Amino acid sequence: MNEPFGIKKTGFSIKDYVRAFFRRKGLVLLGFMIVTPLVFPIIFGLPDMYRSQTTILIRDKINIRVMQGGEVAIPIRERVKTLRTEVLSWNSITRAMDAVGLSDVAKNPLEMERLVNEIKNNISFTTSGSTQYTDIINITFKHRDPMVTQHFLNVLTTNFIENSLKDQRVELVSAVNFVKEQIAVYEEKLKESDTKLIQFKKDHMYDLPNQRTTSANTILNLEMRKTDLNFELEGLRNEKSIQEQKINSFEERTEEIITPDDPVLKELQDKMQRLVEQLQNLELVYTELHPDVLDVKRRIQSTEMQIEERKSMIKEEKVVTENKEIEPAKHELSRIELKIATLESKKRRIERDLREAKEKLEKLPSIDEQYVYLLNENEAIKSVYHRLKDKLEAIRMTQHIETTEQGVKFEVLEPARLPLKPFSPNRWRLLMMGLLAGLIAGGGLAFLVEFTDHSFRGTEDARANLEIPLVGVIPTIITARERRRKRIKNFLFGCLTIIYLVGLGLLSAYVYKYYH
Repeated sequence: MNEPFGIKKTGFSIKDYVRAFFRRKGLVLLGFMIVTPLVFPIIFGLPDMYRSQTTILIRDKINIRVMQGGEVAIPIRERVKTLRTEVLSWNSITRAMDAVGLSDVAKNPLEMERLVNEIKNNISFTTSGSTQYTDIINITFKHRDPMVTQHFLNVLTTNFIENSLKDQRVELVSAVNFVKEQIAVYEEKLKESDTKLIQFKKDHMYDLPNQRTTSANTILNLEMRKTDLNFELEGLRNEKSIQEQKINSFEERTEEIITPDDPVLKELQDKMQRLVEQLQNLELVYTELHPDVLDVKRRIQSTEMQIEERKSMIKEEKVVTENKEIEPAKHELSRIELKIATLESKKRRIERDLREAKEKLEKLPSIDEQYVYLLNENEAIKSVYHRLKDKLEAIRMTQHIETTEQGVKFEVLEPARLPLKPFSPNRWRLLMMGLLAGLIAGGGLAFLVEFTDHSFRGTEDARANLEIPLVGVIPTIITARERRRKRIKNFLFGCLTIIYLVGLGLLSAYVYKYYH
């Protein structure tokens, strides 16, 4: 194929590329000088990132099933599944931010949301050593400040462990109270049933029948199914209550009242906090009617009135921000409500069947069926009553296990340590890549000019393009003056390169010092 201007070019060899590189070294240097001043400040302007990691062991020594065929304590694997969601929740992160002072950086709600999302992206989780009753969680956090990296991760871990143990204790107390209420109800039913049975035996001492009748057995089964449904419904209602509390806490975060800084108000609030702590300490020692307790309560009421009066004098601003975490919680609440509605419908059907079975049995005139009914009713109530007693004992045992730290246990195997050096960016690698990019840019510019140069590169190009025989080649004659000029030119070229590299280093050092 003919090249432009009718000149035919022969193929390039590696030797030709090397010659072209050194022949066009000025263009190579030009491309290098254009690219590197753009790359080096970027490399040295990147912020240092520090990384710290904490390791948590979650151990569940004993599992005791007490309600609905399930467990009072959340199973270990379910705890691990919800760990990420709990740690990355808005409330968890903002509490840790308040503890380390990161919240002061945000000037408005929009910056606060951006900062929280940035922190979420810098938190990562890994698991290892998972078994049926143990799991090891590694939580890693990245930040520009090494002190903040360590402190934030330790506070986040501590808050998570405390909240998990607190939620478990609340679930156990709720289960104990419910079972106690059911025991009291069935204890009254058992007394009434015993009274009826004794009176029936007195009235029909010689007419007592044999144990039979399908209706009585049906009633017994329906009573037991109804009891199981009551337990299951109560568990779901507890879950619904917990979910609603979470949603309310989310919604409270979406609307914030911003009060301008006021030294008098801050002093009153600090005083209020000290009085509350004093009251809590006194209540641990004295009763509510103790003079010291009453005096502190009066001072708290007086301080509250002063705070409200001061707030009324300060203009407040209301800021509403969208909470993105509330939708999953609402979906979970809808699922629980749907299941509750389904079970309540099932319970109504069982109660209807039970009512019909009782009416059918009551209409039977025979004494034997009445006796069987009373006897089976008494046995059913006794069975439920003893099951409730067993469940209460199991829950109390679970409480004892938790209080003696023999149940679910969170142990920090390795707390977050202070990172001594940044893990990113790797400036040496980026520096080498920047130098390579400068050389590639310069080489590309040199080869572009070389390909657009239509002069002969050597005897092969001359033979390919000239139609006359090639007799010989006259070499370039370099005089002493030209040789001296070339040495001066090379010297100036070297000095310019050194000055450029020194200036580039000073510029990079200035950028690094300015941004760090």
